[in-house]
Amino acid sequence: MIANRLRRKSLYCRADYWDAKAAEYDEQTASWWPNGILSSLHRKELRRIIDTWLENVAGLRVLDLGCGTGTISRHLAARGAIVHGVDFSSAAIKVAEQLNAADAGSAITYEVGSLHDLETNQLFDAVITVGVLTIACRTGQELDQALQRIKSSVVPGGRILLIEPVHQGPLHRVLRMGRRQFLTHVTAAGLEVEAQEPLCCWPARLLVGYVRLPGWITRPVYWIGDVIMRTCRMRWLGDYLAIRVVRPPNHS
Repeated sequence: MIANRLRRKSLYCRADYWDAKAAEYDEQTASWWPNGILSSLHRKELRRIIDTWLENVAGLRVLDLGCGTGTISRHLAARGAIVHGVDFSSAAIKVAEQLNAADAGSAITYEVGSLHDLETNQLFDAVITVGVLTIACRTGQELDQALQRIKSSVVPGGRILLIEPVHQGPLHRVLRMGRRQFLTHVTAAGLEVEAQEPLCCWPARLLVGYVRLPGWITRPVYWIGDVIMRTCRMRWLGDYLAIRVVRPPNHS
């Protein structure tokens, strides 16, 4: 993982890299940590913020942009959403479709596609990205273009959840950009920020992420890091920043 992170700019833009990840991680959505308990805690935290900020999704059309193998898509569909998942890794989409076929009642469709070429034939009630913009975008200009494409895919008044590793710390992805600057780009795109919350304390993750440690070690370290991050208002300790925005109903 460390070697891959050092080569992030040349690796993360390649579909074959994520194709290999899809085969390696199967039903998971990203290159999770070697410590599987830490990975499960991270997925639980993602589900919590999604369920809190998209409370009533039954019957809503949701675009899962950068869906990977469909973990979040299946979670939303289980709550009654009509989900369309898009990812530029054909191997990940294949795994997602296979898992979806096992659940005949699941209202999910999948498509191979890139954020940079996003074109949809329908407008969605909500859009969600998890670790997509900060991998696919290398510059502020590319971020602006991506945000405009996302904005154009959601109905006026619709919500967008951006759950991204937004920071300039050692765990930054391809886009190295601080929180304030990122939020400036979001508002410049004509989107209104409703809420934001740091997730996944990165010092705690570094302490326990690279070794398969037992739960009685992993969980306390993770929770202590989370408490410090929230109670001391240290947003910069969050590896991820969850941002809920809305496309204004009366604006283009």
